[in-house]
Amino acid sequence: MQNRTDLFNTYALKNRYYGNITIGGWDTWVSMGTFIDFAGGRNNLHEHSYFEACLVLEGKGTFLYDNREYPVNSGDLFIADPFKVHEIISDITDHLKIHFISFNFKDTVIIGSDELYSTYIGNFITAHRMITPDCGDMAPLFAFMHNVSEIKPISRWELLTRSCIENILATVISASALHHIEIPTESIDSRLQMAIYFIHDNCRRRLTINEIADYASTSERTLRRLFEKRYQMSITGYCLERRIQSSADYLLTHPESTIADIGYLFDFSNPSDYSRSFKKLLGISPRGFRESRGTIRGSH
Repeated sequence: MQNRTDLFNTYALKNRYYGNITIGGWDTWVSMGTFIDFAGGRNNLHEHSYFEACLVLEGKGTFLYDNREYPVNSGDLFIADPFKVHEIISDITDHLKIHFISFNFKDTVIIGSDELYSTYIGNFITAHRMITPDCGDMAPLFAFMHNVSEIKPISRWELLTRSCIENILATVISASALHHIEIPTESIDSRLQMAIYFIHDNCRRRLTINEIADYASTSERTLRRLFEKRYQMSITGYCLERRIQSSADYLLTHPESTIADIGYLFDFSNPSDYSRSFKKLLGISPRGFRESRGTIRGSH
C-alpha cells in the first residue's frame, strides 16, 4: 500500500491557492496550505481569523487547543476555529506530517440558494467535531492541490483546482459534522474565479481594474458586472476588503512590525489612511484590534 506522503511532491512548498468559491450557498474564502513535516518539533501557540483544517498524513502528535491536549494520529482530521489559540506538537520520537486548508464564510448566504444547504454551513459554524478519525482518503485531493501549485502557469489548471478545492472543503465540512450530511458544490464563472485568485495573490498592493481584467482575460465592463452580480459590491471595494483582512492577520503574526509599517506594506498612502480604512471595515482601529486579540507567537 502506498504511503500517503509518497503522493506529495515535496518541492511545492511555497505556493498556495487563494480564492472564493460557493459551497452550500455560502460565499467562502479558501487558502490551500502546504505539506509540513514537524519532525519532532512544534509550531508554537498561535491563532487565526479563519477556520483551519489539518489532515494527518503520517505519524502522531498532540493538538493543543483551548488549553487542552488532544492526541492526533495518521488519518485524523482536526480543526481550529477562528481566534482559538492552538498549537501542533509532534511526538519527539516520531514525525508528524500534515497538510492543511484554511477557509472562512461570509456572513450572508447567496440569494437563491437552497435553505437546507445553507443550514449545513450554519450548523458547522455553530458546532462541529474538533477531531474526526479515518479521513485518510482525502490525501489524494490534498496531494493534487499541493503538486499542481508549482506548475506554471497555474491558470491552465484553474477549473480542475477549483473543483478539487470545492470537494476538499465539502468533505471537511461533511466529515466533521455532528450528523451525516452531503453538500453539493456550485460553479462560479471562470473569469471571476481567476480575478479572485489574482486579487488574493496580490493582496498587499493596490490593483487596477484593468490589470485584474487582463489577468482574467475579460473586459473591465464584464468584470464589473460579474462582481456586482456575485458579491453586490464593486471590484475596488472587494480589493480593499481583502487588503484590510490580510493586514489584520499580519498585525497578529508580526508583533515586531509597527502599525505604520504594516500600513505601508499593504500599500496605504499613510498611517492615517490605513487606520481610517481599517476601522471603517472592521469597526476597530489596527491598534485596538492587535491589543484585543493579542499577538501570535508563531505560525505555519
